[in-house]
Amino acid sequence: GGEVSRERCHAVISTMLDMEKGARVAPWSSKLNPFGRKATERAMERLGSLTALGCGTMEEYGANGSGGMKLVAKKLQSQIYTSDPPSKQQRLLAGNILPKQMMKGLTKAIGADPLNKGASPFGIGAVKHIESVTLADEFLVDQKIELDSITSTLLAEACSARLIGGPGWTDAERREALATWLNEMEIGPREVVASKDGGSLYYNGNLARAALMCYNAVDGTRDSRADSSLLRVMYQGQ
Repeated sequence: GGEVSRERCHAVISTMLDMEKGARVAPWSSKLNPFGRKATERAMERLGSLTALGCGTMEEYGANGSGGMKLVAKKLQSQIYTSDPPSKQQRLLAGNILPKQMMKGLTKAIGADPLNKGASPFGIGAVKHIESVTLADEFLVDQKIELDSITSTLLAEACSARLIGGPGWTDAERREALATWLNEMEIGPREVVASKDGGSLYYNGNLARAALMCYNAVDGTRDSRADSSLLRVMYQGQ
């Protein structure tokens, strides 16, 4: 509980700092290749835009808990639904589909919970973890599992795997958040892809889940019950 929450809080803050730095300071390696200057500038600009979008979203009314999940999923629609099938690179979130700072922070936040590491002493990569969460999501939806029937322990584990919540969350809060996650990540997308109105649309579930996990990690850090007291004071102000 507490230690996982604290590690995730620290992962969120270090990622935010990395992203801000990446948007403002060119990496030293870019000086070695004068021909790559334009690409570096584009990457920095993209990172700055993404940071601004994230900040703007978190400031919106209702951008917390399950309401925030719905808001983020809605904003991402043009990125996660495409008329062409996602390429292998896009599915693996490689090639700066998500900035490397975000992927590094996401991996750190996932690895904060020992249960997510499995048997590997080195932890697990973000994409591998997302793929196992996808299988679990599909199972819960296909088998029509009643979330009320899931024990407190399994519920806490399921939420932690998706970076939802933190210590002090009640079972009711976790159930509501998990239901929202399943609706936004699995049930809703199936309906969109099957819909005749939308034409042929393809869904990049890995990208959607990665983005929502990033939101969940930040939301958990802002929660008044998060286990990093310094960060709580920073977020809550007076």
